[in-house]
Amino acid sequence: MMQPVNNINSVTPRDTVTDQARHTERNGKPAAGNRVADRVEISGGGEQLANFEIARDERSARIDRVQNEIRQGTYETEHRIDRVVEAVFRELAALDLRA
Repeated sequence: MMQPVNNINSVTPRDTVTDQARHTERNGKPAAGNRVADRVEISGGGEQLANFEIARDERSARIDRVQNEIRQGTYETEHRIDRVVEAVFRELAALDLRA
């Protein structure tokens, strides 16, 4: 028989039985009067991932829509051109051109 080295190959109880487990019948159902509820929590990272996937899908749909409008010749409207010109003027006004 092999001798354990630094508690390797030895059997020791690591976990104690919880009160809920003590009050559980053999078939796995809670004993009368002891209700056990399952609970799921989503981490912040999981929520961020879900939001990223939604944003990615929305961006992809927007790109598809714009590409189709460009192909059909309906993308460049007077309203859009005016918005671009206004944005360019705002950017130029924000620059310090005296340098």
